[in-house]
Amino acid sequence: MSNLPTPVESNVSPRAAESRLTRGALQTLISGTSIGQIIEWFDWSVYAIFAPYFAQQFFPSSSPLAALLATYVVFGVAFVVRPIGGIAFGYVADRAGRRPAFTASILLMAAGMATISVIPTYATIGLAAPVLLSVARLAQGLSAGGEMPAASAYLTESAPPQRRGFYSSFIWLGVGAGTLLAMLAGMGLTLLFSPDQLADWGWRIPFGLGALFCLYGLRLRRTLPETEAYRREHNRQIPGPRPGLRALIRAHPGGVLRAIGFSVGGTVAFYTLAAYLPGALRASVGISASTAFAITAIALVVFIVQMPLWGHLADRFGRRPIMATGAFGIALMMAPVANAMSGTTTEVILVLCIAMTFGAMASAPASAVLAEQFPTSVRALGIGLPYSLATSVFGGTAPYLAAWLDGHGLRAAYFGWVALLCVITGLTFLTMREMAGKELP
Repeated sequence: MSNLPTPVESNVSPRAAESRLTRGALQTLISGTSIGQIIEWFDWSVYAIFAPYFAQQFFPSSSPLAALLATYVVFGVAFVVRPIGGIAFGYVADRAGRRPAFTASILLMAAGMATISVIPTYATIGLAAPVLLSVARLAQGLSAGGEMPAASAYLTESAPPQRRGFYSSFIWLGVGAGTLLAMLAGMGLTLLFSPDQLADWGWRIPFGLGALFCLYGLRLRRTLPETEAYRREHNRQIPGPRPGLRALIRAHPGGVLRAIGFSVGGTVAFYTLAAYLPGALRASVGISASTAFAITAIALVVFIVQMPLWGHLADRFGRRPIMATGAFGIALMMAPVANAMSGTTTEVILVLCIAMTFGAMASAPASAVLAEQFPTSVRALGIGLPYSLATSVFGGTAPYLAAWLDGHGLRAAYFGWVALLCVITGLTFLTMREMAGKELP
């Protein structure tokens, strides 16, 4: 840790410059914060992957499609409450501390996943079954909305200014890792069990494992201390009410708008490449489910392994050139991705890996960049509100919009929409203030 990269600009205080973490402390910090993203995206993806197997367990219907659509409606409800979770947990993180907020979020995740894993079917308890499923998904939506702001604020405040991009890259590494684990679970369980076994009870396994994983994450997080930045802010004796949502919007409208601009392109692109494409490949190219999962898994591995590299380079050369290149690169790749859906498996893998490389460039320091837009007093709320809004409005609707347009012969229009959002994100990156190597505001 002594050979730190030279930052773009260094006006680091002596206190921050002297801050160094041992290898063990670094590992605990990274694992304790990124594990929430791993669990969140594992849960989010597992629900979508196994919904066809358990749909009629909760929504019995003469039409399997109607039952599946009802299950996806419950899936979508979780997106609706994400902004509420972002605001609520943002308040908690800014007023009670980062550590209590992301401890509470992972407990809520555990409760949601454990509930889904043991809910009796409609045949056993009637309407209570879909009601309990909906309540569990609401809990998961709230926890997902609160996980990113608390973890991002904690990790970026704990990192030395010269290494903030590198540290924050592990947040989005967790996003990719959670999605990858869900894909591998889908592949493994479809190979181990028959469709009837999966529909009967096998679909419960990944939710139960996810709940146990949450408890491990809780154990890690209980060992993490509160950040020094929060403690200093909390100990300041300032009369009057603490800053909240109204103060955030009035005092930092530019930061809120920039945070939305940062988030829309990468969020929609990731949902398109990791959530929509596996099913679309099965429908368009006619490949098997296991092959579609394998293709997506390869692309996710490419995404994951590059995150620390681009986080490091964003510290060394600045956020703007790295992230803007990534956003514009994704925009340029949307046409090849659309065309590859009608090509060979090799073409699909190659194009997806290139697109995911650009995605890694745009995403690696994203948590740090979001945190750099706001002062400590409203940092978690400043991250939570715009990020969860962008995820809910743009990311949550991406697979549905893509499928609807594709069904009407308008696939090119959807990928053009994704490209446009990525251009907006790229332009937002170019116009932001460069914060590499500088103290947080």
